[in-house]
Amino acid sequence: MSEPPTEIVTIADRPEAAVVTVHASQLTNIQTVDTFAAQLLERIAAHDATHFIVDFGGVTFIVTPAVNALLQASKQVSGAGGKLIVVGLNENIRRVFQLMKLDRVLLLQADIDAALADLPTSGGK
Repeated sequence: MSEPPTEIVTIADRPEAAVVTVHASQLTNIQTVDTFAAQLLERIAAHDATHFIVDFGGVTFIVTPAVNALLQASKQVSGAGGKLIVVGLNENIRRVFQLMKLDRVLLLQADIDAALADLPTSGGK
């Protein structure tokens, strides 16, 4: 079994929101998923942005525990008065999210620009 990348989740600041990029192509094995979940939740909690855009553009497959981490992060952000928007889902992952009705509890957009347009204009911090 190969080691997951050390940095699965990175955050880049934009004026409107913090953009969280997921650097693993597959969130499937327990080690990668655990690292993803820990980094996602810790980095969002430690960041001072109000809104977060999570970019899954490079992710081709995701398992339920990774989705659970995403739901926890969304709850964490909304509890602090912000929005968490998921972007870049490939067609298969988006379809699974819709079948699981996750599109009713997670904000989904096609890309970062669409997500930014969905945010209040008052800024991300």
